[in-house]
Amino acid sequence: MEDARLAPAEEGGEETTGEGTGMAHWGARYLRPRGTASPANRRHPRPAKATGPGDSPMIPARLPAIRATHLWLAMLLFLLACESLAPTWIDQTPACDEEPYDWSDDLLSYVKSGPGDGSFDLDPLGEARTSIEGKYGTGDGSFAYRVSYGQDYWKLGAEVTDGVGTAWHNGDLDVEYLTTTTDRLDDESTTATRVLRQGCKQDWWTWNPDEDEPVYQAFSGTYDDGLFSWEAEYEGGSWVGTLAPDSTRTIDIETDLEQHHYVFAVDGTSEREFEIDDATYTYEGDEETAWNGDISRSYKIREDGDTVCSVEEEFDYDGDGTAHYECGGDDFDCEYSVKDNGDCSYECTNGDSGKC
Repeated sequence: MEDARLAPAEEGGEETTGEGTGMAHWGARYLRPRGTASPANRRHPRPAKATGPGDSPMIPARLPAIRATHLWLAMLLFLLACESLAPTWIDQTPACDEEPYDWSDDLLSYVKSGPGDGSFDLDPLGEARTSIEGKYGTGDGSFAYRVSYGQDYWKLGAEVTDGVGTAWHNGDLDVEYLTTTTDRLDDESTTATRVLRQGCKQDWWTWNPDEDEPVYQAFSGTYDDGLFSWEAEYEGGSWVGTLAPDSTRTIDIETDLEQHHYVFAVDGTSEREFEIDDATYTYEGDEETAWNGDISRSYKIREDGDTVCSVEEEFDYDGDGTAHYECGGDDFDCEYSVKDNGDCSYECTNGDSGKC
């Protein structure tokens, strides 16, 4: 789930307007977020830290010491241990009838695909990721892995490090780890994640590990009827999402003033439908995000239910782009440019210009 690059509109900020039609430019800035959106900041208690293999972990760490006089018993235990180490899960009873480790797209499903010693190197579902390679230490519960992406994808790679926890044969999972993602602009971001799955129920928390007092975002989900459905509620809004066995994902974000519906396809592209209200205008439309992160967006700007502008936009992943506006009898084009420091400016054929 860490692959999602969500893009609901930014909150806050001052309106920047030009003469006559500056409202339309403000709308363009408002609908051009960058980075990963998250629920409004809400402090959650820090989850208990994952500590490594617990009772009945994926692979037993050691056999108990046995006296030489019981050699036959030692041999029997050895054979049983070898059977548990074999890359087969037939004899393991799932804790959830949905058997989430078959398609949950997490550490447990990765280890399940390997030879049985905790290592894995798989070709994941979907077209965006080309490989996931790493290892889970069956003795101490430590793990790390690397995710590689296809050529020209908006993500260059992701490294999962400092992982620790327990993966059980029956599908339960209790882990904590860091994920550092690098995008096509060579920008890096690191997120800490804690996952606890028991039976068909899964909870997880994310936070910024670099903050002295990080804000924890809490999510809760259930595997049922062939889907993993999850939600996160917070003051002023909610997130609701699904994950399907073919890796298709949906996310719905709703606040008092915004509604966003995302569909993340198996080919690495995504679509969004949105409706955003402010004190004066409503912005309603849809967008498509290409493999490389470029965005095409079409929306209407309404005032008291009446359409005052129709807008068509094309933006590169770095924020540069163009927009065509039809506002009453005034049609014009604008060009947007984003500098390395993040400053955005625009210049239009009707004479308007300024900061985004």
